[in-house]
Amino acid sequence: GGDGTVGITGGLPVVAGLLGEIATIALTGALHGGDLTLGDLAVNGKALRVSAKGAETAGVVALDWQAALSDLSVVAARAAGTLSAQGHIGGPRQDLSATAELTGDAAVAGLPRERFTAALSAQGLPAAPSGKIEADGRLAGAPLRLAAAVSRQSDGTLAFSLDRLQWKSASGEGKLSLAPGAPVPLGRLQLRMTQLGDLAPLTGLAVGGSIDATLDTVESSGKPQVRLHAVSQRLAYDAAGVDRLTLDAQVADDNPGSDWSASYNLVSPEKGDFVDLVGWITMN
Repeated sequence: GGDGTVGITGGLPVVAGLLGEIATIALTGALHGGDLTLGDLAVNGKALRVSAKGAETAGVVALDWQAALSDLSVVAARAAGTLSAQGHIGGPRQDLSATAELTGDAAVAGLPRERFTAALSAQGLPAAPSGKIEADGRLAGAPLRLAAAVSRQSDGTLAFSLDRLQWKSASGEGKLSLAPGAPVPLGRLQLRMTQLGDLAPLTGLAVGGSIDATLDTVESSGKPQVRLHAVSQRLAYDAAGVDRLTLDAQVADDNPGSDWSASYNLVSPEKGDFVDLVGWITMN
């Protein structure tokens, strides 16, 4: 075992804020043949505390961990409050499972503190991952709901689903699947927000209007195509404004093994004047 201290007085402000000038580190463990025991790992910094203990016996892992952040403003300037998390990693080294639970008591932009929770579970790590994440609670004065999942099918296809995303006027859903060897996942993802002003407590920006975006990825004649369609209405930032902004973009692999090509069309009517931009982008 061993223990010591570390101090951060410069560099990244986030790291310095988390650990501070005097952070203590303690570690105890033992190795017997091929078995490893982690008696205790503890890191205690200015705003961050992390601990873990567990063992690997005959190739089977069992590890518990905890983490706590006492000052959210260290990682997000407009936030205040605390965050705590705990989890477990277990199973054979080639077929691990993991769980994590997160609890926050946070305030944004001077609003009252509110509680939110999130839970993550994963199996089949690292070769055949599957899992889900769910979040529930309140953020910036409104309920937050999130549910997403990922799984690997028998043929090796990785499937992702955004089952629920709801916060204030923002919502989203979609399904994507990535086949073995495929360059891009196929499917559809939709995101919309009818009041961009809802973001003001999080960003500090005075933005107004709405946005509705759809990402479609399909296979045409054996070649993948990515299509993006987005519409923003009554877009406003400070004194500038646009009545309607439409973006259509397409990325197509016209020649397998060659560059990707993308075309875009941007139409921006503002106060009766139309601006029509059309162009091409190539990417290696």
